Amino acid sequence: MARPTDNPQEPNPSNTGTDEAGELRRVSFLPEENNTPQTISLDEFLKKCRTNPKGLFEGLLRMWDFHQDEMKHQLELAQHRETNLQQQFEACGQQIDKLIAERDRYKEAYVELSLECRESRGTPAPEQPHRSVKLPDPPILTDGKDPKFDDWLSRMRSKLNANADHYSNELFRIAYVQNRIGGRAAKHTAPRFREGSLNTYQNAEEIFQHLKSIFFDPSQRMAARHQLRNLQMKPYQKFHDFLATPSHSAYHSVSEQ
Repeated sequence: MARPTDNPQEPNPSNTGTDEAGELRRVSFLPEENNTPQTISLDEFLKKCRTNPKGLFEGLLRMWDFHQDEMKHQLELAQHRETNLQQQFEACGQQIDKLIAERDRYKEAYVELSLECRESRGTPAPEQPHRSVKLPDPPILTDGKDPKFDDWLSRMRSKLNANADHYSNELFRIAYVQNRIGGRAAKHTAPRFREGSLNTYQNAEEIFQHLKSIFFDPSQRMAARHQLRNLQMKPYQKFHDFLATPSHSAYHSVSEQ
């Protein structure tokens, strides 16, 4: 009588339609009669191969297309989330820039107040010299249009010269100029006001020259010269009225360049 082997050969999962854990493996396909994916076992798959191979093939193709559409949809969702995150990141960056600019303004104001307090403690009150009458502050420069850059620059220089005793050093003058700019002008100058900048402003005139390179219109000189060449006094016009005409300002615009 034959004896049973001590180590019987274990069944191959690929032959039984089961995986290594012993669970029945199934394959997905999409029937033609509905749009709901279905799964079939190995025996069902083989049966369909014998009875309806074309239908099985078409079902597998439809399942492939179904997965492709699903993957495309998920990709679009991921791209949409990425776009939203990028917009949030850019908004955070703009907010950080505003906070840094505000921090720098507070810092400059603190330095100005500290220096004023230090000077007031070091000079006896009775011997303090009479300070000049403080002129009104020029409007804040934003885009070079309202106020115009040339007008603003002229007022700023007059203010700093007439009230030089109020701004006794370049640190005060730089801090004052910084407080009179905003909008586009502040955006251009902010990097050089930041702490740790490798190219900080050394004096107020550097700020003026930087802003002039941004807002000065090169065609202004040509237009002024053209007006100067065509400047004529009319026969009936009085001389003081002629001097007051807008065209007469062309001479001053050219001579100041």
